Amino acid sequence: MRLTLHLAALLLTGCASPNLAVPEPPPPPPGTTRTCTLIGCGSGMTLDLPVDATLAQLRAGAFTMCRNGSCFRSRLEGFRPDREQGFLQLKMPKEAGRFPLMELSTKPLPTGGTEVRVSYGTDPEMLKQGDIYRVTFQAVDGRTLGEFRGTAQYQKVEPNGPDCGTCYHVYFKRTP
Repeated sequence: MRLTLHLAALLLTGCASPNLAVPEPPPPPPGTTRTCTLIGCGSGMTLDLPVDATLAQLRAGAFTMCRNGSCFRSRLEGFRPDREQGFLQLKMPKEAGRFPLMELSTKPLPTGGTEVRVSYGTDPEMLKQGDIYRVTFQAVDGRTLGEFRGTAQYQKVEPNGPDCGTCYHVYFKRTP
């Protein structure tokens, strides 16, 4: 019993120690390479937008996303329903020789309607501070179900540390 109390006291004092942070490893010696982890990161924009529609109504409608006046429009009938949620990956035209990633996912809101997550990923070289995003969801009758306009202030992201890949991302959230 006494040994257990001593161990508990040691653990508690160790946990209370202010120097528990793991120190940054020193840079590699000149002429060697840095070993980077494989944590992925993507450059682009994420938007969470409430829309006044069910998943079925969205599937009948259309979606438009513009960045700096260059617009992409798509029908949404391909939304794959998974219970009350949906997922759709859209094929976009090439940017700088590569295909950007466009994914939409949905979840029902407790107050009614649906929250749509718009995820747009592209090469970091394509993005500039101050990019203007415009997103619109329209019903089959042309009525606007949800819309957003925002100016990007991208955050630099280096999940693997310096010199191991840099991404730039902006997150927008419109509340119901």
